[in-house]
Amino acid sequence: MTDVPVVDKLKLNAIKDPQELVEIAVSHKNPDVCKAAIDKLIKMDLIEERKALLICSIAKETDKESVANHAFGYCSVSKLSDDMKVRMIKKSIDKIKFESVRKEMEKWLEAYERG
Repeated sequence: MTDVPVVDKLKLNAIKDPQELVEIAVSHKNPDVCKAAIDKLIKMDLIEERKALLICSIAKETDKESVANHAFGYCSVSKLSDDMKVRMIKKSIDKIKFESVRKEMEKWLEAYERG
């Protein structure tokens, strides 16, 4: 969060509603603030399935490639079972706006299927 302005850091620290963090991660103009919102979501005490769904929704909705990549990075290493990750990624892959992120998702799926 080094490139996140102090005011935005304070705002993010005050937010307790996960959905509000999703909205910031999707819509804020500063990609570093978006990523910081994702990082705060990761640290929240939420059921892992809900956390992964929220963060994967950011990957689908954002118009910033670096934010989509950051969100997918979490989805691929979350504590969910690999079967659940595969289902989430397969459902999301066609909705991702960025070819580079889709390719990373495809690589992850291929590696999983190879075993």
